[in-house]
Amino acid sequence: MDEVDYSLVVPFHEGFERFDVAFENERDQRLVSRLRLNCASSVLAMYTRLPGKSCAPPRGELEPAMRNEAAPTLPGKPVSASASVLATLMEPAAANPMGNIHGGHIMKLTDQAAAAAAIRHARKICVTASIDRLDFVNPVHVGDMVVLKSAVNYTHRTSMEVGVRIEAERLETGERMHVATAYLIFVALDSQGRPSPVPPILPETESERVRYRQADLRYRSRQAQRLQERALGRSSEERR
Repeated sequence: MDEVDYSLVVPFHEGFERFDVAFENERDQRLVSRLRLNCASSVLAMYTRLPGKSCAPPRGELEPAMRNEAAPTLPGKPVSASASVLATLMEPAAANPMGNIHGGHIMKLTDQAAAAAAIRHARKICVTASIDRLDFVNPVHVGDMVVLKSAVNYTHRTSMEVGVRIEAERLETGERMHVATAYLIFVALDSQGRPSPVPPILPETESERVRYRQADLRYRSRQAQRLQERALGRSSEERR
């Protein structure tokens, strides 16, 4: 196993380290401990450059967490191979009584844009597994041109995180506003409808590497949260 340069590692946030749940078996406890270690060792100093060090390793020298260990036989693909842009004009039928476009309509477009990026990367049918986050920052109005930019941020064995940036353009003035940012999880399927391995992602630019590391943290945080919820569920059933 490649060694991690711990001079670049920054402490993980304390909240994730506080597991107050009593696990039913040692296997779950060991898995949580491993998740903690992986999180601590994969968070790099993204905003602080140390003397003689770079927070953006050159291509080919990415830290172990940035390699898709689950699908080693598939050739990697750059982020640019999945990049997609969807643009559509907002019409009155999609508006609410205030004259703003329904958030649900934006969510539908976001899912479509993300699906295009996922399918481009996997070259297989992909289905939405979950929406990790969708943060609205500005409304969209009738007559605006909505532009959705999507790309794969992160891959695991059969799943991918796709990031989507949503912007609205006022066609009369050319002004563009940031509307929302979303992170969606997709799973690739084979011809039998079963989860299928996807190529590892190869971040090339510094911003792509930062997005990869952020997505890796979200993945590990979701894994740890599922463990806690499972343990709480078992504890609740035992008390009944």
